[in-house]
Amino acid sequence: MHNQKKATPQIAASRIDSGIISLPDGYEQVDERFATQDEVAVCIKRHERTDGRNRGLGGEHVTTVTDTQTGQLKGITWMDTSFVDRPLANREEAQQVAETFLANVAPDLTGTLTILWIEPHDETLMADDKTTIVTCMKVKCRQASGNYAWVIVGSEERVMTFERDIVWNTDMSVRTTEKWLHDSWLAAQAFEATT
Repeated sequence: MHNQKKATPQIAASRIDSGIISLPDGYEQVDERFATQDEVAVCIKRHERTDGRNRGLGGEHVTTVTDTQTGQLKGITWMDTSFVDRPLANREEAQQVAETFLANVAPDLTGTLTILWIEPHDETLMADDKTTIVTCMKVKCRQASGNYAWVIVGSEERVMTFERDIVWNTDMSVRTTEKWLHDSWLAAQAFEATT
């Protein structure tokens, strides 16, 4: 991916601790835990709404996964109702947002990724006790290592999700990397945020 000069895209948070991009208003940290992702020690931080709406698994949240040794951001997701029913970026705009975002939070990936596809992508969110579909644009890439990375771009050129170093088992057509950003996976692991 080539890098174009453009304003930094908005996102709920990326490296919250180092302040590169800050947490959005109305969110507070509700959980911090240490685990592994592909045998790498990581810190997972979950933030939920301060007003109490749509809290808990499946609801609105900002979650980050960071390598505890290097501080490298492994992933972030921002599930928020502000993305619902808003105009999407086209493929070119989504690619530009992704490139700018990666230059800021994962510069080691800049110029090393092969774009596999840029397509609409749906996420599910529980809002006001109803299942809500959030449609966004996913920029899926292959890293030089053979692993995968992607940036999911929501409305108003805001990044909803970033993940990197994702291992895929081609023979079984399944992701083997843990899904710390995905509430459905957390629920299956009997994960509960400690609020």
